[in-house]
Amino acid sequence: MYIDKLDGKISEEFYEEKARQWQEEQTNILATIQRHQDANSNYFAQGIHILELAQKAYSLYIKQKPAEKRRLLNFVLSNCTLNDGTLCPTYKKPFDLIAKGLTRSNWLPGQDSNLQPSGYKCP
Repeated sequence: MYIDKLDGKISEEFYEEKARQWQEEQTNILATIQRHQDANSNYFAQGIHILELAQKAYSLYIKQKPAEKRRLLNFVLSNCTLNDGTLCPTYKKPFDLIAKGLTRSNWLPGQDSNLQPSGYKCP
């Protein structure tokens, strides 16, 4: 487009307007890229915190007072049912994925690494 301006094929005003529009578009694209990069970093940091919480949940639960235990359970669980005396939890996201990963049927071979609790299974 600059060559067209030099050759007189487009006016100076047209060139200036298009150059301003392209500069504005470039600025908006760079800002969008930066927002995506920031969101990506926050996403990973939040994921790490969730995994750390999942890893420490049991020890935290045992040490806490009843009000804090309830707060922790409300953070992790959305609903629980009692079926034939067995408590069946319904996990909030992303804890449902963590719990599902822990109860998958593709266990490693060998009895020592694959002992599963027997008894009632939640529906």
